[in-house]
Amino acid sequence: MKRTFVDYVDDEEVLSGGEEESESIIINNNEEEELPPSVESKIEGTIPGVNNKKVKLEEMLYKYHRFLPSDILEKVPEESRQWRTELLEHMRVYSPNVLTSVEALQSVDWNHFEYSLLLLKRFIEIKYPLLLTEKEELCNILFNMLRLASLNIYSVDFAVQTKCSYALSSLLKRNEKLNITFDWKVLYDLLDKTYFAKFRIATYSPREHGTAIVDLARKMRRYFTNNSTIELLEYFRPFMCIHDHLIFKSQGCLSLFLPTRLEVCDDNEEFKKQHYSLWLNEFMGIWDWIGLYPTWDLSFFSLFSNLAQEQAGYIQWEPYLEFIFTRVMKCFDLPVGNTPLPPTYDEYPMDELNLITPFEYSKNLLLANAAKMIVWLISKNNSTLRFLKQLIKSISNFYQPSNEGSWTTKCADFLLILCTKFGKRLDLERGMKNKRIEEYDACKNSGTPFIPEEFRLTEDECREFVKIVQPLAMTALFSKSNQMTTCANHSLKHLAYILPQEVFPPLMERSFYALETLTSTHQTISALETLSLVVFPLLKYSLYPEGATYLTNLLNLTLPGIDVNDSRKTFSTFKFYTSLLVCVPLCSTSNSSDEREPPEVIRYFEEWSVQLLERIFTVLSHQTDPKSNQVDADLISPNMFWGLCDLLFNQMPDELLDVCLHKVHNFVNTNFLFNAKKNIAHMCSSLSYAYTEQTLALFIPMLYDKLIKEKENGKSLKHLTDTETQYYLHILGQVCYRTGSGLLKYRKQLETIIELTWNSEKKKIVKTCGKLYRNILRSLTKYYPSELRSINNSVWRTEQFQMYDHWKTWGEFLSLDEFEMNWHIPSEEELKFANELVNKYLGTSLTDVKSSINEINETGNIQDLQKLKNRLIFIRYTMRGGNTLFPEITREVLEDLNQYPYSKPIEAGLCVANKCKSVTLQCGYEDVCKALHELSVAFLEKRKDQDPNLLSKICKVIFPMVAMRGGNTRYRYKKKRTSHEFIKQHSYKDVYSRTTNKYPRYLLLIQALLEYKIRCVIHNESIPYTRYHEDLMNDLLELSLHTYSEVRKRAQSVFMSCINKFSEKVIKRFLPKLIDVLADKNSTDEERTGAIYILEKPYSVSCVLRDWDLFMKFLVSLCQTNHIEKHSVQQRLAQLFETYFNAFYHIHISNESDRNKYRNLINSVSELAKNNTTWHWKYRTLVNSFLMLMIRPDTLFPIDSISFIFRQMVSDLEKTRQIACEAANLILCQYKPKQPRKIISPEPRTRENMIDWQVLDKEITDPETWKNSNFYEKNFFGWYTLPKQVEVYDYSKGLDTTNAEAFRKEIYPIFKEEGFVSTLINMMSLREDTFNEGNAQLFKGLFQLFPVTNEDGGFLDLCKKPIQETLISKVGCGRQEEIQFMALLAEIISGLIRGMKHWSFEIQDKLFKEYIFPEIFDKVLDKCSMSCISEFCEAFEFAVCDKDIRRAKWIVNYLIEKVKIVLEKRENDVMDNNIQIRYLKYLYGVVGEISWRDPSALEYLLNEVFAKCLTHHSEQIREYIALFISLIYKTMWKPTRSQETNLPSFKFKQLDNNNNPNSGSSNSNINIDELQYGSLRKFINDMYNNIKEREENIQRLRNQLDNNNNATTTELGNGREDKMTDDTTTIQLEREYLDFKNLCKTCLCWIGSLFNSHAPHCASGEVMNFIRLISKVYEHSTSQDEDLQTACHNDIIVLSGYPYPNYLASMILDFLHETLVVKEGSTFVNWSIRSSLLEFLQIFGYRQQFVLSDKMNKLFEVITTVLKDNQVEVRQMAAITLSGFLKISDSDYSKSLMNDFYKRAGEKRRQQQVKPQNGQKIQITKEVVERHSGVLGLSSIALAFPYSVPDFIPELLVKLATYANDGVQTIRETVRKSFQEFIKCHSDMWQIHKTKFSEDQLSTLHDLFTTSSPSYYA
Repeated sequence: MKRTFVDYVDDEEVLSGGEEESESIIINNNEEEELPPSVESKIEGTIPGVNNKKVKLEEMLYKYHRFLPSDILEKVPEESRQWRTELLEHMRVYSPNVLTSVEALQSVDWNHFEYSLLLLKRFIEIKYPLLLTEKEELCNILFNMLRLASLNIYSVDFAVQTKCSYALSSLLKRNEKLNITFDWKVLYDLLDKTYFAKFRIATYSPREHGTAIVDLARKMRRYFTNNSTIELLEYFRPFMCIHDHLIFKSQGCLSLFLPTRLEVCDDNEEFKKQHYSLWLNEFMGIWDWIGLYPTWDLSFFSLFSNLAQEQAGYIQWEPYLEFIFTRVMKCFDLPVGNTPLPPTYDEYPMDELNLITPFEYSKNLLLANAAKMIVWLISKNNSTLRFLKQLIKSISNFYQPSNEGSWTTKCADFLLILCTKFGKRLDLERGMKNKRIEEYDACKNSGTPFIPEEFRLTEDECREFVKIVQPLAMTALFSKSNQMTTCANHSLKHLAYILPQEVFPPLMERSFYALETLTSTHQTISALETLSLVVFPLLKYSLYPEGATYLTNLLNLTLPGIDVNDSRKTFSTFKFYTSLLVCVPLCSTSNSSDEREPPEVIRYFEEWSVQLLERIFTVLSHQTDPKSNQVDADLISPNMFWGLCDLLFNQMPDELLDVCLHKVHNFVNTNFLFNAKKNIAHMCSSLSYAYTEQTLALFIPMLYDKLIKEKENGKSLKHLTDTETQYYLHILGQVCYRTGSGLLKYRKQLETIIELTWNSEKKKIVKTCGKLYRNILRSLTKYYPSELRSINNSVWRTEQFQMYDHWKTWGEFLSLDEFEMNWHIPSEEELKFANELVNKYLGTSLTDVKSSINEINETGNIQDLQKLKNRLIFIRYTMRGGNTLFPEITREVLEDLNQYPYSKPIEAGLCVANKCKSVTLQCGYEDVCKALHELSVAFLEKRKDQDPNLLSKICKVIFPMVAMRGGNTRYRYKKKRTSHEFIKQHSYKDVYSRTTNKYPRYLLLIQALLEYKIRCVIHNESIPYTRYHEDLMNDLLELSLHTYSEVRKRAQSVFMSCINKFSEKVIKRFLPKLIDVLADKNSTDEERTGAIYILEKPYSVSCVLRDWDLFMKFLVSLCQTNHIEKHSVQQRLAQLFETYFNAFYHIHISNESDRNKYRNLINSVSELAKNNTTWHWKYRTLVNSFLMLMIRPDTLFPIDSISFIFRQMVSDLEKTRQIACEAANLILCQYKPKQPRKIISPEPRTRENMIDWQVLDKEITDPETWKNSNFYEKNFFGWYTLPKQVEVYDYSKGLDTTNAEAFRKEIYPIFKEEGFVSTLINMMSLREDTFNEGNAQLFKGLFQLFPVTNEDGGFLDLCKKPIQETLISKVGCGRQEEIQFMALLAEIISGLIRGMKHWSFEIQDKLFKEYIFPEIFDKVLDKCSMSCISEFCEAFEFAVCDKDIRRAKWIVNYLIEKVKIVLEKRENDVMDNNIQIRYLKYLYGVVGEISWRDPSALEYLLNEVFAKCLTHHSEQIREYIALFISLIYKTMWKPTRSQETNLPSFKFKQLDNNNNPNSGSSNSNINIDELQYGSLRKFINDMYNNIKEREENIQRLRNQLDNNNNATTTELGNGREDKMTDDTTTIQLEREYLDFKNLCKTCLCWIGSLFNSHAPHCASGEVMNFIRLISKVYEHSTSQDEDLQTACHNDIIVLSGYPYPNYLASMILDFLHETLVVKEGSTFVNWSIRSSLLEFLQIFGYRQQFVLSDKMNKLFEVITTVLKDNQVEVRQMAAITLSGFLKISDSDYSKSLMNDFYKRAGEKRRQQQVKPQNGQKIQITKEVVERHSGVLGLSSIALAFPYSVPDFIPELLVKLATYANDGVQTIRETVRKSFQEFIKCHSDMWQIHKTKFSEDQLSTLHDLFTTSSPSYYA
């Protein structure tokens, strides 16, 4: 199943509400003190008979510990105590009292700290208990480590930070309340400094680091301090500027960190006052600011959904519901209307935010959070359910099976989360039933706060919810999308638990129909999947008493699903049967001990079981070879089939088992099906597991007879083919599996079979025999559950259960108090038998191996190689099957290579041989290890390249010995755990048992088994590393470098699997050897390939990158591999380099020794590169790349190696130059001179400490003012609110050049070398890319370090000549290379402007006026090619980005003046147009960057520059002017001021009489708040009047021209003058009309750009005026200009998509009602505008339906009125619109309209059609229009139900059919199309739909239905 988004909605919420919530046990601080009631009741698994008032620590173990095998359980308490003591002892070394500062970290032993974290991880994994105070202490220790890391992110290794975060997350549980608080700033600083650093500060961290921090923040926020909300708002509010991308970071962080519940604040009123009341209203208003970014909505939905859940019942959400549901509707982003909106909801902010709000699934996630929020808003005190009903009705069509698109997955996830969260909420609230707030303990209810009684869900609300959602889930059930059907299946499962009486009847009806269908297989599969999920609530009597009555039909109808020809259907059927058998015993007695009657289906169980086996036999008989290439080669999934068989036979009584046993026995005895051997063996294994004694009694003799022939002189194998022998051995091996002591009776037969087959010459027979031997050992020596029944074995065996009560347990779950676990624990007899087998076969095998070793050492050859391979096979299977027998190796432990310190392995039921005194193993692990080592050495020395297959077998033997102790690895455990958790959370959960978590017994068995498995895994990982292991690892390492690839691959895989279970010290012992292989010239290519394979594994990469010595060795060796000639090896080396490059993160520098290693590494590598000038370009790239990665923000790059980097900037290799430039950029940032800063405040005490906000838009003209000014560089500063403190540059102090002087001394001579700068500029111009911000940053750094002073020209003097000769000389050349040169010139100049930021005012002023403007801009900007314009546009944006507007005044004033000058030239000349376009482009980016900070410039541009050019003849220039106007109005918009924002108002300077900015008194200025919509409204009115005036002029000129044409011609003398007058008038008319058309296009372009932007709210208030304006243009667009018509229509559609505020949406509808109903459309002369407004209404009404819910009558009045429009196109559009709104409305609306439409349509009339004569149009009478509107209305009602047939539709269709032959063609066509559409939509389910029609109705409609049916040929 594709992953759904349940787990993404809220990472700290636990879905299951069960085991996960209780994994960490809370106990009281003092072991001997009495437990508080709230804690005592949480304790699971207390030992019976112990006084609960005084409970010891070991008695508080995890609830599943008591189900461990008894011999393990008795050791658990003491083990828990010792481990806990050891853990605390290690962790207290790092107490916050010890580590008080970053400097204290230098004394930390990081190996010991990581070992302590490993101990904690394992302690939590095994779920041992901790005291509350101990948890708090551990949390403080871990958080203190993160706090120190936040002060300097490089002081603690990133990997350690990640581990600390995960450990801290695991300690914070929702159902625990710790007395602890955390500072949010710590986590924010970690994220900010690591992922949101400046451009020239590169920070590299592991991929998991950021995720771990974010997940920790979600869990930790409820423990933030009580003033955290105020701190967060004060910190992030100033960043909330819509003109700066940091608004997304701020909003994401606020949604992540803002607490919606605090443990330190229990009082809800107090929490409201101090926390969410401070931001709730404000954020609801902010939400509307941005509309194109899904992540914006996701963050708000995440925040508000958490608030709704955590504060359920304490917030009045009613005022926000309309807005919230409107926002939800927008987030669906569904295509609506005849002309759907263009796809604009796909914008994403900066990449770093992907960490907080993932981009890939953002749309799905935000709808998932929206669903969660809706669920927690539901209350009888608000209208949430009413709005939800409307929402579901509106989106229901998009769930139809035939309706699939990009919206499918979003809609599917919304449905699933809606049902899941409702069930979760209902589950939680039932835990509060009958409890007062004083009695309630949140820790007992998943940590959920108390919900007031009046807010909780009632039965009526549950019924209403199911009634709303169930039809949607039923519709989606048979979708073509797998994601949709899966979500529908799980949704129905949740609904079935909530209200089964309402859900099951229609579900069963649809399921039976789907199971009976022959043509729609996908429906059958979907029905089976659903049934497998709902089987528990279906059969639970207390939940749904009638459920069992469906079971007979289900069993009958699902049996055909086991189909030889359909593997998917077979799989789904098995899945259903598996779910069914989890809770249904197949007992066939039907007696009753009480009044309840047993279900009838019980009598059918035996017959069904036999039929099921017959079906299975049929499928097995047709199974093809699994290794073939057929698509359905394996019809039966082995894992699914084995699980089904286990449950099937375990749930049978003995009588039925006996019947099935004989059938299976007969099938196996009479059939030979080699292709199905695995599945047949699995079936036999399950049978022997459930019915051991009887199965073994039949199968072992039968199989013995098949294989063994009795002779007088002994026994031998029968003459069978190899496949027959394998077949019977394989079945026998599975029959013996999990049968325990039952095998003892047949030990002689089994020993005989093994003895006769283990010496076979056939490898496959020996291997199959080895598997038999392995399974026998497993069965005898391992711990495993002895049965898998749905009820405890003690109950199962009782007569009462077998005869009377078995059917009463259907669907019932067990609590842990009721659960019993039965283990197979090896007995002494079993161990003896196993011991004999091991001693015999392992001893013989080792003896033969040693003989072979001696033979090889003596002769160099081996005579019987196959025998040696056979012995290795048996050694391997001894280790696989009997490794639990052997004790651990305790001799020759290598203490220095073990974990720090060495810890004793925990008890896991291994080494069982030690528990039986009569068992004596003749061979142990040491013997096997020694023999394998000697064999490997002998073969590698004597026969290295002769027997690759045998060497692979040696590796296979080593793997189970080292990596699979107890048959368990962490990978296998994780896989089983993940699968179990998925099944538990998504399939089985009893939501009606809140007080005790109940699950099917099968799941409890698996859970208990997993708890045993994790002990085995931890035991395996704790085994000490010994000399024996060392020898084997050395052998594996050598084999990993073998000549043959098959040997290498096997050895490498085993080596990495084994090395993972030991500490990092072990692999670090081998890595140097592998690294040496790379550079060693004597190494072979095969050895290098093997070394590369191991080195590129993640574990190796992590170890190398975290160790300075290893990393240095690796990097130097990698650089010395240039002598390798083989191309494939070089490719692998390149991949290895890329692996380390991508995985690189900054290594921790903990002390001065590490710092020296860092310097030595860089110097060594750079010296190596200097001394190898003939290197291949790949190696130069490699060196430069790693040197670039090694540049760290916390440590200066060694000055000795800087010159190497800078000299590479003029390399002949482009890639080398690029990397060197990036590296130089980072180095320049390290060494740049730093300007001191100071802190100022909005509440000044002295003038020097004052935010002089009022001077922000004032131009500085003298050095003294410049020096004394405070510059506010960031764009966001002051837009929304002012911070309490601001850090600004302090120009009263000089630059800090401490680091810069040494850098200048080393590097400046290089730049002064003759030709170096010229070469650099030439080389940097040789590239394919355009303007590069990195290069601009590079030049910025160079100008910062080598500034222009009064004494020295610095780097600029070195550049001037090359710039002039190389770059400026190429201006206007027109060749392709001009772009490259101009891009470089743009980078240099923009870098110069940014780099001179801290230069004196005099120098900057002089440079601009004497060099930049006259020598660069004046020579280049006018003359460069049009293709180069974009380079300078980006350069201007870069130059003024994040710069105080006063610093940018030189550029802004220069460009504004240029634009004004060039636009005053209105000649229609191509060259002039090009100059105008280029300067508009230059200025556009600058205006976008300065945005709102220079209002006087914006006002000047609007009124004095662009307002005069609206009719420009060039379309491109008009478009740019429109973009400018929209940009200006967007930047002029400011949020409404309130007491919370504390934002001082701006002043707009008015213009004086000379149209210049007024420099007079401040009284002539007006506040920006006064210009919110006033300025925009004035501009719209001026535009409207301008258009109207020009329209009147055009009409006047036309009238004048018509009058002249109609004048008398009798006065011939005046003819010439009249003709001249006409020509003048015509020219004037054409010019006037052209200006009019240009003005209209500018206007439309401006409107479109306003509402297509990410912030259209700045103009939303004037939407009615926009419509009037567009309609004014529309009146002249239809016949005269198609472009205008298209633009008008597009603008109308764009206006419709914006989510308008409530009051505005109502005003818009009133406006449409007035113009289209009251004035009957007379306002709009052109019918096209009326049609477009209907399309506007389609989208607007759909998205605003929640706001307009009280005005739907007015909306329908608008549509029904327009249905009578004189224009047929308008009527048809009105019918489409009406049908759309009827779809999302109650059927009552349709019924209420029917009578009116019947009256309008009147009676059918057969009248002769009048044909037009002489080209004249037919005049349509009002009567025809009236009748046509009625028919259209009836058609709209019929088509409003595309996938259903309400009761009134048949009669309506009969009435509509009477007009099929009407005399009016438009009426006939309407009827014909209506029936075509109706049949098309209802064809899929027509067999069901036609039942709604009577026979007479079907007869009447037959002809229309037949002719309207879709045809293939049509």
